[in-house]
Amino acid sequence: MPTFLLILAAAEPHKGWLAENATLIVGIVGILVSGLVGPSIAAQWTTQREREKDARARLMAQRDDLRDVVDEAAKALGGAVAQLRPALEAQLKGQPLPPETRDFLAELFTLGQRLRLRAPANDAVVQSYDAAREQLIEVSRATKSKTDFNEAATQFDSRRAVFLDKSRGALHAPIPDEGKS
Repeated sequence: MPTFLLILAAAEPHKGWLAENATLIVGIVGILVSGLVGPSIAAQWTTQREREKDARARLMAQRDDLRDVVDEAAKALGGAVAQLRPALEAQLKGQPLPPETRDFLAELFTLGQRLRLRAPANDAVVQSYDAAREQLIEVSRATKSKTDFNEAATQFDSRRAVFLDKSRGALHAPIPDEGKS
């Protein structure tokens, strides 16, 4: 063998296995990332996003349900004093309480229970509703004179206004994004 070939062969460094198969390694890693790791990460992100959307939709549906019950309660409380005036007239005349009045007061209790199904007992909406209902019961008991009745009705109006304010605040509060801090 000529010496210049030996010198040329000795001058060329030997490539290692990694250097000789770099293209193969890059191809295998690319296939693994694009075929396994990438779709797995994308699926995980999609699942998380769908859960957040479902949770938000559930909260919105609960808010709509609360809105319906609060609307019914506001309607009942709005006409409450007018519903109780016949009871005052009956009491002043010495007549028994009309059945419509008893039914109306029972309906108010039921509305309070429906509110408790949608919000905890310590929620401002539930507490303000209870305060308004309790004052309305006081209105129904203030049957000694029209003055007593009117004073109790005025106090009821202020408690009803608090209920409406608390309800409005609860219904207009932003829906929290679950899972995000």
